[in-house]
Amino acid sequence: MRNEEHCVAETLRSLIAQDYPPERVEILVVDGQSTDASREITARMAADDARIRLLDNPGRIASAGRNIGIRAARGRYVAIVDCHSFVKPDFLGNAERLFDETGADCLGRPVELFIPTDSYMQRVIGAARTSWLGHNLVSPRYRSHRGAVSPLSVGIIYRRQVFDRVGLFNEGFGACEDVEFNSRLEQAGMSTWSDSSLLCYYHPRASLWALFAQMRRYAYWRYRLLRSQRRAFHVSQAAPAIAALIGVGLLAGAGLRWVPWVAPLSLGGAYAALAAAASVRASLRRGFRYLPALPLAFAAIHFGVAAGFWAGLLEEGRARTGGAAAALAAKRLGRRLGARLGGLRLPPWRPSA
Repeated sequence: MRNEEHCVAETLRSLIAQDYPPERVEILVVDGQSTDASREITARMAADDARIRLLDNPGRIASAGRNIGIRAARGRYVAIVDCHSFVKPDFLGNAERLFDETGADCLGRPVELFIPTDSYMQRVIGAARTSWLGHNLVSPRYRSHRGAVSPLSVGIIYRRQVFDRVGLFNEGFGACEDVEFNSRLEQAGMSTWSDSSLLCYYHPRASLWALFAQMRRYAYWRYRLLRSQRRAFHVSQAAPAIAALIGVGLLAGAGLRWVPWVAPLSLGGAYAALAAAASVRASLRRGFRYLPALPLAFAAIHFGVAAGFWAGLLEEGRARTGGAAAALAAKRLGRRLGARLGGLRLPPWRPSA
């Protein structure tokens, strides 16, 4: 956790309330130097339950925190629960049962982002993220599933020996450290079983800007992951970035009179129609009160992914070339484009008779 004063008590209560022998559970809370009341809340709850231990994470990032918890854990199984989520009382019991029944090395779970007690915008974001247009199409993360799967986006509970075989989380990753770790687990030939009985409830971001920043950060590290683990990548992850590049290219070409203005306008119209269709479909499932804000949530998701992906690509390009030539060329192109757009005069619109 880091600065989770609004969620930590709920997360801990869900773990304390497990229908599982209390003496067989330890709850390790790894804190990334919180500056709010998260530590105080945890300390108060630990005073009432000796199973709760508060550990420090000087590195702050999730990958470092996970490793601190794994090193300190004493059990045969390690379950990782983010501090802005909570689980059902049978979570641990089902996990042990599934390990015994399947012999899997890792267990995965679906995630529910649409929580009725959350704010309106959180529910909008949850509806968008769990729709077909709001996440990686090949990921089973947001749908019920029972069976063997790729661990990339769902793996979260591990046998202890998994870490002895593939190592710990890569602390060079500021996000997507779970996908990077799970890709190594998959490459090592270790098995993963996903089951809807392990469903985890996850609170989405509370604003569109926070969602945009989250998706930008995820996409940046997804690009970094692509560079080191190509098997962890699917083309749908880069689709928003590719579409954004095409859109920028068409806008630039229209401003410089290389292409007609109808091309970028048509691309924008196509995206608006796609987002509208996805919004209606999500509203049929979640409720039409969310329809007005859903297109904005989709835009925050896709523009965030595009910004993060291209930030990673451009950073790599600057590292390879020193960036001076690219920066100068971009500056010159920007000046030319600005000059052309500044003098552009679109024909006036007149209503049809």
